[in-house]
Amino acid sequence: MWPLGDDAQVGYDSLQGEYPTVAEGREYAGLGKVFSETYRGTLDIDAACADAAGYADDNRRVVLARLGDSYCD
Repeated sequence: MWPLGDDAQVGYDSLQGEYPTVAEGREYAGLGKVFSETYRGTLDIDAACADAAGYADDNRRVVLARLGDSYCD
C-alpha cells in the first residue's frame, strides 16, 4: 500500500507500467521508483526527495535532456 493514498498508488503503477525499460521517458519512471522505494521504506519525504535528487544527478544527461542543454551542464 502506498502511504500517500490510493491516487498516488494508481499514478505510480501507471508510470511504472507505461514506461518499460526501453521506452523513451523511462528515466522518469526510474525517478519515481527511487522516490517511492525510499519513501515507503522510511516514510521520510526529505530522504525520498534526496534520493530522487541523487538519481537525477547520477542520470543527469538522461533525466534533464528534455529540458534543454542548459540544464545538463
